Amino acid sequence: KRIPLKVKTDRLVYNIAASLMKDDNLMESFKLVPLLTIQKGKVAIIGKEQTDIYINGRKSMLSGEDMTAYLKSLSVDQIKSIEVIHSPSSSFRGEGDFGIININLKEKEDGLQGRLNAQFWKEERYKGSVDATVMFHKHNLSLDIVVGGSDQENNQKTQTFHTYKTDNSYISEIDKLTGSTCNGWGMGIFEWNASEKDIIGGAVRFSYLNMDYRNAGNAVFPAKMVQHNNDKYGCQTNATANLNYRKSLRNEKEWISIDLDYVHNYLKQSTRVRMDDVDETGIVLSPYDYYNQFAPQNVTLWSGKAEYQRREDAGLLQFGIDSYRSHIVNNDTFQQKDGDQYVNVEAQSNHFKMTEWTSALFFHAEKTWKERFSLGLGVRIEYTTYSTKQVSLGESDKRDYWKFLPEIQVGYTLSPKHIFSYSLTNRIKRPAFALLNPFKLYDSAIKYSVGNPDLTPTNNFYQKIQYNFLNHFTLQCSYYIGLDQVVQFDFVKEDQLIEKKPVNVGKCHEFTALLNANASYWNGRATVNCSFMYSWNQMKSVSIGGDNFGWIGRYAEVYLNNAYILS
Repeated sequence: KRIPLKVKTDRLVYNIAASLMKDDNLMESFKLVPLLTIQKGKVAIIGKEQTDIYINGRKSMLSGEDMTAYLKSLSVDQIKSIEVIHSPSSSFRGEGDFGIININLKEKEDGLQGRLNAQFWKEERYKGSVDATVMFHKHNLSLDIVVGGSDQENNQKTQTFHTYKTDNSYISEIDKLTGSTCNGWGMGIFEWNASEKDIIGGAVRFSYLNMDYRNAGNAVFPAKMVQHNNDKYGCQTNATANLNYRKSLRNEKEWISIDLDYVHNYLKQSTRVRMDDVDETGIVLSPYDYYNQFAPQNVTLWSGKAEYQRREDAGLLQFGIDSYRSHIVNNDTFQQKDGDQYVNVEAQSNHFKMTEWTSALFFHAEKTWKERFSLGLGVRIEYTTYSTKQVSLGESDKRDYWKFLPEIQVGYTLSPKHIFSYSLTNRIKRPAFALLNPFKLYDSAIKYSVGNPDLTPTNNFYQKIQYNFLNHFTLQCSYYIGLDQVVQFDFVKEDQLIEKKPVNVGKCHEFTALLNANASYWNGRATVNCSFMYSWNQMKSVSIGGDNFGWIGRYAEVYLNNAYILS
């Protein structure tokens, strides 16, 4: 029997040709790959905050439904191996606790292939999705084209209770969210072998999303009840382009590469809020508050990466430069109803801009002695400058900082059936733009959310010990420390309004244990892929606004997939 798993210090390499699902598409085959799970049509590494997809060592520009469509368009016989990189080295750009799934493709055979997939179903109304893929390869040129679209519906009902410590009063809130999204996308990928040592590639992608939601419910105060009806609608367009070049030097194990990316995203989002005082039977007594919120957003991103890599039988050397610049603009408007008209409220509106430029030098080296002991060392030296400007208020802020982010990876092979590894990585997690934007977004009569432009990045340290035994079992124990952790808290404001605002707090600790079993049984005609994860996390008590906050959390998850050959 072929052993499908090869263990390295920072990753697991899965030989997908040994999978029972070798006649299926790649997305389905992920179900039997160790440490992976598929939920709501997305593949992810268990226990990771974020999972990035790479194709032949290059980060994919796809996301969401078009990524799912592309993975379904790849048959297993086109795949050489799947790498689950649970401890990315310093050569990879990423923030926080992220992991990488690298899909290594085989060399394509000449010819033309196509695939058409369509799904339709009915819940409260008819919905569906359709996508088509065409793959062409001739001599030294290959071209992949993927187009698709979907019409999805979402329904969700929530009930929350807010208790005020000052007078022990509470407010309950019921929300029912209904709505739909229509999405269309298209992508083209090309690769040209200009010579035996030169490869030029590129990709373009475009997507359009239209959303239309209704949020209806009521808020019960101690002496009154307010009914709210929120209409949220908008559209989002996204365009990306990539150009890459790779040149082999002395042999296929030594090369240099250059990647250039451009991303433009435009989001036009509007919310119309109508709130009325009602009695216990829901009869409207009087208007409570009527207003509109408009939040258009423009995002432009340029990035580039140049890397040198050399592989030897017992070693690896990587170094290069990585840089990106993003510019985000929100021109948010708040309108209050005055009589029969809506008028702009300048004090509630906000024109907010942010520019971030991060450049990094990275270095990573690995060495193996006698095929038993391996050591990997690396570092990212990042310099970031970012500026924020509140045009409406005439306020601006500019900051810059250096980050020295080391990493170490150690591996020891006691025998082919007992392999140990340890990794220590340091990363930072910068707050997302939505957490920085100070525009108040009202959700209901009770609460609103607002950003905090004074947030600073979270400094993260990850340690992981891994034990692979008997070729089929993987045990991981990891410990995480987050400094200046960003957490969103609820603050009581005037008129019992609840403000949801992110702030930097102290240390956050998390311990996670993960056990995966990936083995065959029933004389090799069945395969089981099972993972059990337990996590314990704690944020030490901190004082914010005169109140103490802190928590201890525990949770467990189980994932189980079986595959059988019946005949």
